[in-house]
Formats: sequence, structure tokens, C-alpha cells
Amino acid sequence: MAEIKFDKMVSYYRKMNGWTMKELAERMGKTESAVSRWESGTASPKIKDINVLSEVLGVDADVLIFGKSTSSNSSSDIISETVEIMKQLDKTTQSNILNFVKFEFTKAEQAKQTEENSASVS
Repeated sequence: MAEIKFDKMVSYYRKMNGWTMKELAERMGKTESAVSRWESGTASPKIKDINVLSEVLGVDADVLIFGKSTSSNSSSDIISETVEIMKQLDKTTQSNILNFVKFEFTKAEQAKQTEENSASVS
């Protein structure tokens, strides 16, 4: 599996929030050039700035640093990321995806019910 770099994660989550580098910098009390250096990989923020950055971006610091959550909250991370991506799509595509999710949910519920019925018969 390819390693996801910190600079790409910062850029990704900044864009997911719909912010420019300047807007992110302002929210953090930093300069736009500092954010630019982080995203280009020419500089790294201090640890305290990573904590602020994660709060401002609304993502765990371990997601920024490692590209994935090291906590047991991965399901929550998946849901959050899905919601953020869905916000970027047009209404028709959102509706199509929602219909697919409902279909898959119904299939899973039916399979669960079938399994429960088989277990109770045994």
C-alpha cells in the first residue's frame, strides 16, 4: 500500500473544507506561506501546530500524519470522509449513491434476518 504523505493530507482536507491556503492560515493564526510550505512538503509544522491543524480541519492528527486513523474509530472516519465527498457531488449523483447505499443496507438486513431465522430453527 502506498504511503500517504502529510503534505497531501493537509491539502486534501483543506480542499474538502472548501478553503484556500490563506483561509486555512487565517483560521490557524499562521501565514499563507507556512501552509504553502507544509503542502509542498518543503517544511513541516511544529507538533503544537499539527494539533491545531487537526482541530481546524476537523480530522484526527493521526490521520494527517499517517494517512489513516490509528484509533478504533475507523468506521466514524469512513462515514465522515464519505459525507465530505458527498457534499462535493451534484444532487443527482448524491441521490444515486444514496439509493445504492439503501439497496446494500436492505440486502445486509435481509441476510441477517435469514441467518437469525436459520439459527432459531436449528
